[in-house]
Amino acid sequence: MKRFKSLLALLLALVMLMTTFTACGTQTDENDATPTPAVEPTVAEGPDYTEGGKYMDFVGATGGMEYRLPKFDFPTQEVVFMVNAEMVRTDFDTLDPFYDVYELMPKSTLASAWDCITKFIALYMADDSPDVCMFNYEASLVNKGYLANWLDYVDTELDLWEDIRTSIQESLFKGGLYGMSIRASREGYCIFYNKAIFEELGVKTPDEHLADGTWTWDQLRETAIATTVDSDSDGNAEIYGFAISNPELFAFTTGEEFVIIEGDNVINNMRSEAVARGIQAYVDLVDMDCVYPSSTGSEVIFQQNALAMCQAATWCAKYFVEQMKRGEVSFVPIPRDPSADKYYISEDFGGMSLPSNAKNPYGAAAYVTSAKYMQIAKDKDPEYRAELEAMSLEEQIEELGWTLELADKAKELYDNEKYYPVHVWANIFRISSLLGGMYYRPRTGEPWGTIVEEVYPEYQKIIEEAMEADY
Repeated sequence: MKRFKSLLALLLALVMLMTTFTACGTQTDENDATPTPAVEPTVAEGPDYTEGGKYMDFVGATGGMEYRLPKFDFPTQEVVFMVNAEMVRTDFDTLDPFYDVYELMPKSTLASAWDCITKFIALYMADDSPDVCMFNYEASLVNKGYLANWLDYVDTELDLWEDIRTSIQESLFKGGLYGMSIRASREGYCIFYNKAIFEELGVKTPDEHLADGTWTWDQLRETAIATTVDSDSDGNAEIYGFAISNPELFAFTTGEEFVIIEGDNVINNMRSEAVARGIQAYVDLVDMDCVYPSSTGSEVIFQQNALAMCQAATWCAKYFVEQMKRGEVSFVPIPRDPSADKYYISEDFGGMSLPSNAKNPYGAAAYVTSAKYMQIAKDKDPEYRAELEAMSLEEQIEELGWTLELADKAKELYDNEKYYPVHVWANIFRISSLLGGMYYRPRTGEPWGTIVEEVYPEYQKIIEEAMEADY
């Protein structure tokens, strides 16, 4: 970050220096008896980054015309953030270069995770709303008019946002974008695997199946069987082939979620044939001897080299540091539905909300825009890339949280030509209260057809309450 801030400051200094030279003109010697008339200086013309005022007079994130910063007009220099008191944000200096040019000043107001909505409503009613709320919105906040549409202030047609336009489109609620992010999260649901186990058993890896297009639900089952080791056939495997804790993950790869947004309509999709097919795939799988028989603790078993494949969020890589240092860990997305028309991948998008009575909505827009600019600058910086490549695996893990190889694999998940996102609406429709039963009951052998007839009306009630919640 310091390198980018220094680079931006240097570029601004050069622009100011050029302006100074232009204004000075040509000087003459006062002792010269026959001074020559002043001559207009010859100034080398540089590129015009502004396009008639549409952009700031500033280079793009990669040093050229690409990924330029839009020009904003700010009603005030102060930008107020509501942040989680337990995780106070310190990176608001990513408003560079808006800080350097406009001297925007960040200010934080704190709220606990459990009362952030309540505190926000109180501030809203007092006409003292922050400009950026660092929390996921809820549906009723939109319905009651408490939140603004980010698209009214952020032009996502600019090339800064080209990599996440599909995610933005899939995240629209009632035609607007009420949860903002600079990057979607598609790594929340994946499958880690132990390369050493696959090599020892001589089994084709999930990455190899992914590369040749055969990484499907059916192939996962076959691979789990092939990597299970029960040498004494007592039903207690020394190495289990697979562990899974989230039944909905297969449903998402059908291209459908538990709720569908169509314009202003919110549709309970629990009875969908596609969802039922995905849940049944989970039910069939967890009943097999090759699957670790608990929905918890699988990360520990994987760490002990007693599990070939483990469904987990990518942040769980922190549990596998020693294995990563040995180059033994890789991951792939949840396998593809063999009946689907494309490879769907679930994603979360959001985390920042914009109050409809914010004093400085363009300050909020500047924050997310500049954060996106800095992310692109870092991702595409060849010097930083070279530094990472020169590091040992241990140094890469310390810098990135995992190895460069795994970081590159995570970036591949954002290729919309390969993977199409299915937005997960659970955050704003509070499905978490139902998940316990949905996780446990299939493991007892209860068919999804029975479970769903209880879950459907419960979820319908949750949706209706979420749309009309009072705080």
